[in-house]
Amino acid sequence: MSGTGNCLISDRAGNSVSVEFNCGGVSVVPAREGIAVHGNHPVGKETAPFESYPDPVEKKNSRYRMDTLHALLDRQRGRLTAEAALEALADHSGYPRGICRHLIGDDPQMGTTAAVVAEPTRGKLHVARGNPCCNRAVCYEL
Repeated sequence: MSGTGNCLISDRAGNSVSVEFNCGGVSVVPAREGIAVHGNHPVGKETAPFESYPDPVEKKNSRYRMDTLHALLDRQRGRLTAEAALEALADHSGYPRGICRHLIGDDPQMGTTAAVVAEPTRGKLHVARGNPCCNRAVCYEL
């Protein structure tokens, strides 16, 4: 298998999993305490051993982004809204390498391209193109 990636799959009942793939195969990563977030690094049993991050700063940052996003969403447990989730995706802690990742220098490969929040039980998908701190999300009915 060539390439790497992650897809979030949710159903109308609100169940979510991440499905990630790389040269190690495919891993299904369940939501952690009911919250599904994913960084740019593999965490699954089959895929994690094949992580390729030549830059240790970026490797650490991917974990920071995923753990911080989970913590921000967990603080809203029981009252989490799409707007609050988008606000968490716009978090600038650790700028410029925070959750809302801004370009560093001229490297176009290391920046937020979109922020997406799914509300599977409501059939809604909220998408902000580019950095969510600068762009409004559009809501799509599914």
